[in-house]
Amino acid sequence: MDRDNTQTGLPLKISPELPESESKTDHTRMRAARAQNYLIDPRVARDIVSIAKIDESDTVYDLGAGTGMITTELLRQHAHVVAVEQDPNLVRKLHERFGEQKLRILEKDMRRTAFSAPYKVVANLPFNLTADIMKRLLYREPTPVTAHLVVQREAAMKYAGQPHETAVSLLAKPWFDLSIVRTFKRSDFVPAPNVEAALLQAKKRVVPILQPAEKSMWHAFIRYGFGRSKSTLKLAFKPVFTHLQWKRLANDIGFVPNSRPSDLSLDQWVRLFRFFVDNVTAEKKANVLNSAKNFSNSSGKPPSSKFHQDSIAATEVTPRARDTVIAKLRERQRIDTGHATQTWPGAPRPGRRRRGANRGGPHV
Repeated sequence: MDRDNTQTGLPLKISPELPESESKTDHTRMRAARAQNYLIDPRVARDIVSIAKIDESDTVYDLGAGTGMITTELLRQHAHVVAVEQDPNLVRKLHERFGEQKLRILEKDMRRTAFSAPYKVVANLPFNLTADIMKRLLYREPTPVTAHLVVQREAAMKYAGQPHETAVSLLAKPWFDLSIVRTFKRSDFVPAPNVEAALLQAKKRVVPILQPAEKSMWHAFIRYGFGRSKSTLKLAFKPVFTHLQWKRLANDIGFVPNSRPSDLSLDQWVRLFRFFVDNVTAEKKANVLNSAKNFSNSSGKPPSSKFHQDSIAATEVTPRARDTVIAKLRERQRIDTGHATQTWPGAPRPGRRRRGANRGGPHV
């Protein structure tokens, strides 16, 4: 059962240390099954909150609050804090630690959190829930003003598009600025993780690069470019752009014709998309949308990591939305070319040439 335990009104009493009754063994046992690692140094939590630039006017969600290391530092900024924690034992410890301070404690699965806009997120996430939380924050309204998330460094690099853009980074970047703003030592956590960790920053763009109405087409376009079984963009987009168009695009946008998907920058992808929207036929656009459901990476094999698969799946065009867009595109194509009205009695039906028909002229 989800519980909302709201504490309000009394003076702030914050201890920077973890409760004495909690040993490192307790931390290990409580979080091992959920792949979450506690921050153990208050100075690290303080640095995270400082980077997030939190003030008293902000509503901030600490997802997976644990024993409240980040919550403590958020309260120091006099922010409106919502601590979300599913484990009943940890919820009890949060109450023991903070008493009746001005914060809300939600006992629930962080993936089911109902956010109230405007809001920010500062959290140390269980690594195995990174994709689920990123899906929720980046692709479902309301989205956060900013999010600062402690995640696996490999995942942070793919979301940030470092050192090269990825499908995961490009899907979100027209609406969010994604970057790595801090790294951590393994000794900053208990239990110490087997992988490196980093602080991923997601800031909503005040002026988005693309409009919300373009999101479905953009997602399909990126998945098409990264998801074809061909190794280069030239081969992947061969059914979409003519040879002359591709040659011109490579020259104008500034990329090698045989570039791989990750070779292009965000700006180059956006310019390629703009040409696609303005100059490609409706039928080809429909084919791109229809192919989006068959996403795979550029090698033609399933994506190598679970969070990559989940992140891509989060942005898939639903069959109903895809069919609606395709129908509109095809109707527009019929109107533009006159195919819907240019018929007459005895006119040949479109399709394959009749058997025995002469290639060089009419059948006699």
